[in-house]
Amino acid sequence: LMVTLRSIGDGVITTDTDAKITLMNKIAEDLTGWKMNEAIGRPIDQILCISNEYTKKICANPAIRTLDTGEIIEIENNTTLTSRNGKRLNIEDSAAPIRDSSSKIIGAVIAFRDITEKHKTEEALQNAQKLESLSILAGGIAHDFNNLLGGIFGYLDMALEFASERDFKGTQATISSALSVFERARDLTQQLLTFSQGGAPLRRTESISTMVRESVSFALTGSNIAMLFEIPDNIWLSYIDKNQMAQVIDNIVINARQAMSSGGTLKASIYNI
Repeated sequence: LMVTLRSIGDGVITTDTDAKITLMNKIAEDLTGWKMNEAIGRPIDQILCISNEYTKKICANPAIRTLDTGEIIEIENNTTLTSRNGKRLNIEDSAAPIRDSSSKIIGAVIAFRDITEKHKTEEALQNAQKLESLSILAGGIAHDFNNLLGGIFGYLDMALEFASERDFKGTQATISSALSVFERARDLTQQLLTFSQGGAPLRRTESISTMVRESVSFALTGSNIAMLFEIPDNIWLSYIDKNQMAQVIDNIVINARQAMSSGGTLKASIYNI
């Protein structure tokens, strides 16, 4: 049995029904820092000291849990083993009851392995993916900002023309439109702050019909493309982040506008599903 156990690449510890150690293999000795002859007869939670990696809270020992329940217990994620010399290792393990020929529980066995390097590799990969996501997000925000700034400058340019013609109503209307676009630009910065702080989308119950009409009209301002809306009156309200959804519609319409440089008609239809 010891030859077999010493050949296994995982740490293996067995206990009696009181959760006291009866056997350990060489890997278990290396990972815990305890020799088998020192550990035999000691409580398992004294040798296999495990805690949550982030909260540092002591975890319930899987051997004790499997003796209580009679079931196989998988260790929780982000579990850390503190060895006898204070070294901390990320581990994964499982515990199972040991039964005799009559299915009576006579102890427990725990198999565990050091996944510290694997954990570091996964964290490095996640960080790389986060950086990639941030670069995509930054590019998207810059693109959306350019679109909004283009709208603001366009409206202000129109306002100057109306002002030179002493068209008070036209000047007022175009400045009002520029301010509404400015509001969307401000909302965009707020959205960026929400992302940077790890916040959730700012969802509210909104009329998606109104939002689509406004977004399409804004994105096609000054173009030679006609708008056609197919929006019935019975469209349900939606629980959405209006700013994020408006960005989606803006980008779809702007892509359509760029694809119809010689003019045409853009149809926007909404229906309940």
